[in-house]
Amino acid sequence: MINEFVSKIVVHKAEGIGAGRTQEVEIFLNYIGKIEIPHEEIELTEEEKAQQEKERIRLEKKRACNRRYMARKREEIRRQREKELAETAN
Repeated sequence: MINEFVSKIVVHKAEGIGAGRTQEVEIFLNYIGKIEIPHEEIELTEEEKAQQEKERIRLEKKRACNRRYMARKREEIRRQREKELAETAN
């Protein structure tokens, strides 16, 4: 039934990446026009800000560890391929 009231929906290109990604959506209703939905910014408490900062630091450490691990794995694979090529050349 709600579809009868919707004239059109316009979806704009997304901006940003990851958690900071936003995308504007405009909804137009028959006989009313564009709907503006009020948006309130949520103010974080100091505890929440501290918790977010801890989480950000934890994720950065985890990503750095993962990058080191993947670099080691790539190096192992490269050495294995070189070894196999040397063996097949003989």
